[in-house]
Amino acid sequence: MARTRRAVATALALAVATTAALVLAPVPVAAAEGDDCMVIRAHEVFLGREPTGSELQTWVVAFESGTPRYALPRALAASDEWLQVEVTKIYRQALDRDPDADGLAFWVEELRAGAQVTRIASRIYGSGEFATLAGGTDEGVITALYERILHRSPSDDDLAYWLGEAAVRSNGSIAAFMVGSVESRNDRVTTLYQTILGRDPEPDGLVFWSERLRTVNDVRLAVDLASSGEFFTRAQVGCGEPPPPPPPEGTIAFQGRGWGHGRGMSQHGALGYAVDHGWGTDAILAHYYGGTTSGVVAGDPLQRVYLVGSAGTDLTATQPAGRLRVDGWAGEWAAVSVRRLSATAYRVYAATTPGCSPSWTLLGETTAAEVGVASTVAQGEDPDLMLRDCRTGRSYRGSLRNVRTGGTVGSAVVNVVGTEDLLRGIVPREVSPYWAGVGGGQGAAAVRAQAVAARSYLLAGDRRWGSWATTCDSATCQAYGGFGAEDARTDAAVAATAGGVRLTSSGAVARTEFGSSSGGWTAGGAFPAVVDEGDDISLNPYHSWTVTMDESRIESAYPGRGDFQRFSGFVRNGLGPLGGRVTRVTLVFASGTLTQTGDQVRAALGLRSDWWAA
Repeated sequence: MARTRRAVATALALAVATTAALVLAPVPVAAAEGDDCMVIRAHEVFLGREPTGSELQTWVVAFESGTPRYALPRALAASDEWLQVEVTKIYRQALDRDPDADGLAFWVEELRAGAQVTRIASRIYGSGEFATLAGGTDEGVITALYERILHRSPSDDDLAYWLGEAAVRSNGSIAAFMVGSVESRNDRVTTLYQTILGRDPEPDGLVFWSERLRTVNDVRLAVDLASSGEFFTRAQVGCGEPPPPPPPEGTIAFQGRGWGHGRGMSQHGALGYAVDHGWGTDAILAHYYGGTTSGVVAGDPLQRVYLVGSAGTDLTATQPAGRLRVDGWAGEWAAVSVRRLSATAYRVYAATTPGCSPSWTLLGETTAAEVGVASTVAQGEDPDLMLRDCRTGRSYRGSLRNVRTGGTVGSAVVNVVGTEDLLRGIVPREVSPYWAGVGGGQGAAAVRAQAVAARSYLLAGDRRWGSWATTCDSATCQAYGGFGAEDARTDAAVAATAGGVRLTSSGAVARTEFGSSSGGWTAGGAFPAVVDEGDDISLNPYHSWTVTMDESRIESAYPGRGDFQRFSGFVRNGLGPLGGRVTRVTLVFASGTLTQTGDQVRAALGLRSDWWAA
């Protein structure tokens, strides 16, 4: 199925109605080859199991005798088994347990009588048992309601509002409101479409059914979808193929989507929109960075790039042309070494011969807060005028400076360079220059979008290092390879978008995060979560993925907890297949349980994203 049991339970389990309450007008579909596949798929959707041999034969014969196909989903939705399965799902979703015999019998009768979603939510989520499970506080109950009904955590504003409402409304009343909300109805419609038809609803269908769910239960939509010719066609896909083999004993099989945090622009998604959908740069940026507009920043602000790994090291730089200068001393040099002498002093050496181990001449000592090395002449595009950092072998535009940072490390090396030149070394490290030529050149729009996103991210500012650095050269900021990474194809994208940024509604430069692959839905955050149809471009190896992991690896990642048994209690954001990204999950070990975010598990186990199932 397209989503996890918990997410599907929200759309199906909480909304059962009797067949008598349904008024359907599907187009009858005559019996034909493939009826057995439809019977199998319908049982999987409504009952969570395959049909028995007898059930399969009964329905196939019925279709051959003239019974319309829509009779099957109607019958399944009215069966005692459906009612019992759905009551059990409701209990598991809300209370993390199966119903007792009395509770099962009571709710089966309620559902048979056509009980509405809001009544069920009010009674179960309003129970003392649920409140205790949620921690017994108003904040705990509201947070749990959001996670279990809306599949996300409440924002600060959400929480503040409902804490105020909790003083005058019951937990059941709050739950009923959430279940009846537009957000919940939209989520349930989308889940049903994905579960039954394997796709998102078209915009008009989403609006129509979301409004309809004000007055009818979700099962009406489920039956209509499962009565369609599209469902019959989809049921044939993979029908008769053997299921994949189970993972070997002692291993866990993961399936997941995307690579990275999922916030902001998907780089592969941008390429997909450019090549497969024909979008231009502005359309791509507007899609991923909702609420922003295009703008231009005048000038070319200098950036101070912390070269990660240089903390506590000396700066040794060389230039083939031999036209270097060093702060505080006259002359031109081919190599300079700035060495930290103490917490407040540097000792500086220079040489007239290029290289990293020349015959050094001591120039002297200085107590300056930083000492810089730069070219005495404009560098232009001449490789011999670039500054080579002897620690890494990389060459840079601008200057290299050994700066005092304070703290236990004391010093670090930064590359001071203009924003536009810096971007020439960032963009080709963030996306492949090859993309510019994909689709007969359509991919260039995605490369230009990357240039704008990278520029905005830079100019929005980063205060992690105080005044001595404005950014860094690793993936924790933006990957930066210096002069040697530059490519004419990405240079063209930087030049074509010179100064271009995204602006917030207040006119500030937006901090435009981006990542490799969203998996089909962005994660939200500073920008609204959006469907990412571009992400499934054939060049994206990370749109969906699988990996098998030894249980011992999980045990090593969480030492001292004993044998790993299973994952339990998944809470997801409800966006996309598998139920969306994991917001909370419980790891069950022999010694007890541990609850973490999906991202914490991702980091501990080395998964590609927090959008995974196991």
